[in-house]
Amino acid sequence: MKNRKGLIGLVIIVAVLVLGIGYAAVTAVNLQITGTAAAKSNELKVGFDGVVSTDLTHATGATATGTNSGTLTTGVTSATITVSDLAKVGDYVVVTYEIKNYETDLDASVYVSNIAPASNEYFTVTTDMTGSDHAKSIAAGGTTTVAVTVTLTKMPIEQADESASITIDLTATPVPKAGS
Repeated sequence: MKNRKGLIGLVIIVAVLVLGIGYAAVTAVNLQITGTAAAKSNELKVGFDGVVSTDLTHATGATATGTNSGTLTTGVTSATITVSDLAKVGDYVVVTYEIKNYETDLDASVYVSNIAPASNEYFTVTTDMTGSDHAKSIAAGGTTTVAVTVTLTKMPIEQADESASITIDLTATPVPKAGS
């Protein structure tokens, strides 16, 4: 009986050891998901959406036109201005263009980054948004305007008409949509 008790005791000890080892061998496992996410960058869709107005009230007999061409739904990035027949010093015309933000998820900030020439011997060209400190915000789907003023600053002499090529560069930058 003593052997039997010893054997039962040994079986119990072995069973406890096996169970202990079994529990110790089954441990927690970590699961992990890995992958990537990518966003496609695109060019900001901001462009000219037409000419809002032409103000000739400060230049009798002058003419001015502004145009843009292209597909409006993607943002026309070029426009033209033609001013003629400014007759006396101080005469000026103002052509106002509408700029539209065609984005649905981004607001935009737009400003005139360069005017060439801002002035020459006969003309001065200005806008109402020259420099980033004069930037205008455009909400997604919204519009703003830029007014371009061309002023005659010196009279041509000797019956020669004068002209100047004008380039106005605007910079539009994306801005996170308000509230997002």
